[in-house]
This record gives sequence, structure tokens and C-alpha cells, in this order.
Amino acid sequence: MPMLTVAAAETDAEARHLVTSLYQTMINQRSERPGPFPPPVDGFYERLDEGARQMLDQSLAYAVIGGPDKVRAGLKAFAARTGADELIISCQVFDHAAAQRSFEIAMRAWATSAPSSSDGPASRRKTRPRPWPALSPRQYPFDTSFRCLRSLSRTTRVSS
Repeated sequence: MPMLTVAAAETDAEARHLVTSLYQTMINQRSERPGPFPPPVDGFYERLDEGARQMLDQSLAYAVIGGPDKVRAGLKAFAARTGADELIISCQVFDHAAAQRSFEIAMRAWATSAPSSSDGPASRRKTRPRPWPALSPRQYPFDTSFRCLRSLSRTTRVSS
């Protein structure tokens, strides 16, 4: 099942503000400066150098960040691209109430934009699930992260 990062708010500007916490975390991790999840910062993205902006843009190429209309359009486009009739939504927002509101907005947007169950991949299934759509790494930039996590989980053992 495909996963999508969503930061939704009442307005596009508010959503862009909320997602700056994720931006800071990604920059810190890439710079090998781990730490707690930071609060949002006004104008954070605008103050970044071009290299940092490109990294964020590429890493979050399929993230949906915006108000209800933009989220609805983004979810619809992602579902069309992947053929998904279900999604896992990730929302990395500092304020818990804002994260809950983001999930509510995404849920309402998906309810009005999701393909109907008679049109989706699940209706075409007989006994086996439909294979994941063939997307190139350019179309799905975080594929390498999943491959790294998969290989790490195979090599890491937890002792009891």
C-alpha cells in the first residue's frame, strides 16, 4: 500500500508553516545533527541555500502540502498515478492538535477524491494483490530509503 506525507491546514500558507518542522528535521538528519522534532519556523524554507531546497524538494516530491483544495487535488493525482484505492498517510507536524486537524482534512479530501471501490485495484483482484506500479526512481525518489530500511531490517537482529 502506498504511503504519502501530508501536511494539511485551513490555508496553504499555514500548511507550509507547519511543514517547516519536517524540513528542519530532514536538514538536521542529512547534516548528522539528530535531535528532537523542532517547532515550526516562519520563513525557514526561504532562508535555505539552493542545495538544501533541492534536497527537500526531491525528498518530498510527492508530499501533499496545502489547504483542503490543494490536498484534495494532490491525493487525487497520487491515486491516479499509483492506482491506489487506499493510502497510508504520514503527517509530521510539531503541534499535536494541528496534526490531528491535518489528518481530518486529508480524510475528508480522500473521501471526496478517492476512486470508488468498483473502479479501484481491489475490485480487479481475483486471489492475488495487484503488483506495485512500476515507477522509476526519479518518479519515486524515496525508493532507495525503503531499500535501505529493508536491507537493514534483514541484517539487524534484536536479542531477547
